[in-house]
Amino acid sequence: MKPFSAILIVLTAAVFLFAACGPEKQAPHPGPSIKTKVAGDIVYGADQCDWCHKPIETVRYGAELVRADGKILKFRAVEHLAAWMVQNGDEAGKARSVLVVDFADGKNMIGPKEALYLRSTLRPSPGQLHITPIHRNNERMLTNIYEAYPGTFMEWDELLELVKANMDVLAARQTGN
Repeated sequence: MKPFSAILIVLTAAVFLFAACGPEKQAPHPGPSIKTKVAGDIVYGADQCDWCHKPIETVRYGAELVRADGKILKFRAVEHLAAWMVQNGDEAGKARSVLVVDFADGKNMIGPKEALYLRSTLRPSPGQLHITPIHRNNERMLTNIYEAYPGTFMEWDELLELVKANMDVLAARQTGN
């Protein structure tokens, strides 16, 4: 072997050895984080519905109930909250709080009696009963959504009755049947 080749091999090996033993490279900065969409305690795309056990993904829809023991239950639609309440009447009656996402705001959660519920087959909802909650004092939104998606407005008690009458339909859709 020629002396120049031997020196080149030794220098190359030294460079690789030095690089391997050198300071660890830091991972590049990941950049700005993507904003997470939330409403109340609901984190869209991360939380699961406590009634149907499917992901809560549709922004501007959802609900939550805080049980007497402080546990927060999250729902992908107001229909699923109502279904849970129908099935768990005694426990639902002892809830610390019940809130629904105001469709107009998307982040604002309101008491169920503060909303009017538009039922329109033209406006699908994750609960599949076509229910969209809107704060009752938001007259402009109530008018605009009704013009875009004609249907009927319901009160909270009427919604509970509708869900009670459709529990078999909701249960079938919950299991995918």
